[in-house]
Amino acid sequence: MNQVEGLVIREAAGEDFIQIRPLIVKRAEELKLSDGSVSDINKLVRDYCSKPAKFYCLVCELDTKVIGYVIYTYGYCVYVGRSVNMDEIYVISDYREAAQLLLFKRMVKITNNLGYKKLGWL
Repeated sequence: MNQVEGLVIREAAGEDFIQIRPLIVKRAEELKLSDGSVSDINKLVRDYCSKPAKFYCLVCELDTKVIGYVIYTYGYCVYVGRSVNMDEIYVISDYREAAQLLLFKRMVKITNNLGYKKLGWL
């Protein structure tokens, strides 16, 4: 695995969606989805900043530039109880290997810290 110095994983802030939404659009293009399938930035910020939040988001940044994200929600599994569900994970290709692993490890840590037994990747 290539390590990249200076990668920071943190909780997203509402203003980060200016950088996150283009990455979501890029991901949609890679999946051959239309740009129209991506929520507009106002809806993303509104849903993220609502109380309670409709979804949660971590970003990976390098020199204050967002290069990746993971969007997740909380759920329930009838077999193990409360769970964390990763809905989207994306990192620009130049940093994908190193940054995706860091994002995934942080999701495992969040799941464990909550005492949940399941981390799903939808």
